[in-house]
Amino acid sequence: MTNTKPKFKKMAIKAARLADSKKAESIAVYDLAGRSGLADYVMAATVDSPVQLEAVDDEISIKLKKEGVYPLYRDGARSKNWKVLDYGGLIIHIMERQTRLHYSLDRIFDGFKQVQWEAPAPAPARKGRGYRVVGRGEAPAPAPERIKKPAAKKAGKKPPKAAKKAKPKLKK
Repeated sequence: MTNTKPKFKKMAIKAARLADSKKAESIAVYDLAGRSGLADYVMAATVDSPVQLEAVDDEISIKLKKEGVYPLYRDGARSKNWKVLDYGGLIIHIMERQTRLHYSLDRIFDGFKQVQWEAPAPAPARKGRGYRVVGRGEAPAPAPERIKKPAAKKAGKKPPKAAKKAKPKLKK
């Protein structure tokens, strides 16, 4: 038997990022591996409306189907406040804020390790003398183009005077 835990972890992270792309909030991925016979991972996301609930559900279902992953079971097809997608080793809960508070879903998973699903923030660029440190094999970024703004015309200013003609010099 092959170890499918890494596969479900990747699916959970992908599902969390897909939910985030549809503006879901309070997204949490819990690692239940070895402590539950139900699943290896649980992802929970909060939405603000039934329309957003459908959008998050569709986004996750469609993108995972494109990768050949189908839910074994779906619950809440007619519900406007909670949907559950069961992928075997991953269970996804998408619910409205009040429903999540009412059922205290996060208290059930209290004590389980949370998985970091957000991409780490890039390291801040070093500030120096106007140059950027470039790593090995990395091409320097092109300098930003400066855009010249047209000079503002001042009201009531006289046009420039015509240049005086030079008088020819007399030869001696």
